[in-house]
Amino acid sequence: MRKTAVIGNAGGGKTTLCESLQRIYNIPYYSIDNILWRENWTRAPIEEVTDTITNIMDEDRWIIDGWGPMETIEERFKRCDSIVLIDLPLHMHLCWAFKRQILAWIRPSSVKIPKSCPLRGKTLSVLKKVYRIDADAIPNLRKLVSKYSDSTQIYHLKSKRALKKFLSDQKQS
Repeated sequence: MRKTAVIGNAGGGKTTLCESLQRIYNIPYYSIDNILWRENWTRAPIEEVTDTITNIMDEDRWIIDGWGPMETIEERFKRCDSIVLIDLPLHMHLCWAFKRQILAWIRPSSVKIPKSCPLRGKTLSVLKKVYRIDADAIPNLRKLVSKYSDSTQIYHLKSKRALKKFLSDQKQS
């Protein structure tokens, strides 16, 4: 796992998983959200986002989590040796995203989101986004990931149990 792309719907545990992989393998971890979003959920210019992601992908080792521009997703998949697709049932993504929204009210510092991008007041839009991603983007993402199954190690995680087992296996390797 020298170059790993982690992707999936919001509220699936991507960030938590990536932070664990970073500790296990001592590989730099980059969150697309931290590249894509500026203060108060303002998008960074697309050229800047693409350039930053490309520069990261030029490094020898990385873990990149998140979406970003479609062309950068495809390029990540071409360059990585492992793809982790977190593809939990919709109800789990909704539940975990809602839990994160509650934590944002109770302990904002415990929620892993881009700096200066508050989640308060965003609950309904976040849940709608999770639903839309599941309906519109995830089916296409599954097809895209499958294109790389001959050249790349694919980990298609479909349950909480699969997530835990994947992490346990990585700790033992």
